[in-house]
Amino acid sequence: MAFADELAEHYPDRVTVWPQDERGLLDLESLLKDPEDNTLVYSCGPEPLLAAVEQQCTQWPAGTLHIERFAARAPTAEQAAEALDQFEVVCQRSGITLEVSSDKSILEALEEADVPIMASCYEGVCGTCEARVLEGTPDHRDSMLTITLAYRKVGAGPVSTNYPKKCWYVAATCDEITDSPLGRRLLGKDVVLWRGASGGVTAFENRCAHRAFPLSHSRIDGDRLVCGYHGCTYGNDQCDEELVAPAAWPADLRGRDGRDGVKRWTSPHHKTRIAILI
Repeated sequence: MAFADELAEHYPDRVTVWPQDERGLLDLESLLKDPEDNTLVYSCGPEPLLAAVEQQCTQWPAGTLHIERFAARAPTAEQAAEALDQFEVVCQRSGITLEVSSDKSILEALEEADVPIMASCYEGVCGTCEARVLEGTPDHRDSMLTITLAYRKVGAGPVSTNYPKKCWYVAATCDEITDSPLGRRLLGKDVVLWRGASGGVTAFENRCAHRAFPLSHSRIDGDRLVCGYHGCTYGNDQCDEELVAPAAWPADLRGRDGRDGVKRWTSPHHKTRIAILI
């Protein structure tokens, strides 16, 4: 196993090497039976192992399980039987409607129509091409969003809420945002906030576009955030338009950071706070 000796030598109290041919199968039921605070689960390997880890983690909070696949899972017989022969996708911003047949994906149809969209694996395993759905219920055939749906079916993880949209909500106090990225869950959204070298605060969705790695486990380089997985960088110029869309500030909030979307204000009765638009 690559790096097994180095990891065991440098982190003897934190690494357990478990070769299947010498020790048998991992007891996943015991390892993952009860969710633990401040614990993330990462798994990469053959599909039977990944499927077993997913099954054991259905009671864990959404966002704690991170799976890395290199090939898409085959659809079940039930999924194949329910698949439509053809359907329409309306691209609101581009003003076009696409016919998607059963032999291609929505991503392929979008690219053929020259609709700009980010993509990487073309297998449904990295999450790069995830797009916002304005209406309708997608039939997900990927290995990313289906995990979230599984959490929702068992009553765990995030659910939709009726909180007012395009409103300002307090995310943190200024003294909580230090030289390390701060991950927060705010009204059903996972966000990350950081203070750059210039002193300004930036907010972003807490997931890298590549394989959805949590950006709260990244590092700050100047004013930008560098993903701890593949080194993708994020900055003020890339903020998610829904999370930090420009809007007028309420008159009673005295903005200090000078940037629409993430603001700081002072109250005589509270600590200085950071608010973001959701």
